[in-house]
Amino acid sequence: MAARPEAARPTRLLTVAGDRSSRVGAFVGLGVVAFLVGLATQRHVWRHLETLGVSYPSELVAFLDTLGVAAVLAFVAGALGRRWWQAVIAGPTAILVSFVGYYIAFDTATGPTGAAKWIVLALVAGPAVGVVGWWWSRRGVWWLAGVPVGFLGADLIGLVLDHETLPSVRAADITTSSIAVVLALLVFGRGPLRRRVLLVPVAAAAALVLFLLETLAVMPLLRWLGSVL
Repeated sequence: MAARPEAARPTRLLTVAGDRSSRVGAFVGLGVVAFLVGLATQRHVWRHLETLGVSYPSELVAFLDTLGVAAVLAFVAGALGRRWWQAVIAGPTAILVSFVGYYIAFDTATGPTGAAKWIVLALVAGPAVGVVGWWWSRRGVWWLAGVPVGFLGADLIGLVLDHETLPSVRAADITTSSIAVVLALLVFGRGPLRRRVLLVPVAAAAALVLFLLETLAVMPLLRWLGSVL
């Protein structure tokens, strides 16, 4: 009798095994990372480190202050959840924790547009990206990894099309963003080589759609919110 083919198993790269304390520890650890990401975007925080001989990584700081990084935090937070409703909560929470770190470290009051950007991202995109991360982790839907990579790719497209920044600064930012996209493909792209290769056009299509959505809809909405707040 012929053997039945084995059913596909979920790729649980970010699933935390063990008791509840292990899962809580994973969420707390991610929260600490998200908070530090927010802190690291502020120039005056690095001034204190410069007294210890740590140079200011301008390209890294510029990269951390992007929608793509926030989306990756929400995706990972959702992937850590055992239930979909946990992902709905964890996604926006990760973004808001990062915003708390950003706001606490800000040496002047943040502008209404900047605050609106993070709040809208957390409340609208956070739950959706969190559930995508959960579905990718718990159900093994490999092509959903194109979502976090696509967010990073959308930031990269914006940098490539930005001709107002100094060429040297723009080139450094593009390099940093490109490295982040490649690393995200390697980290989130699991499974056979064929799937990893197919993930590239999936992520590229997601990046284009997200860039157009951000440019034509999200940013005008945020500017409007900033004007009325």
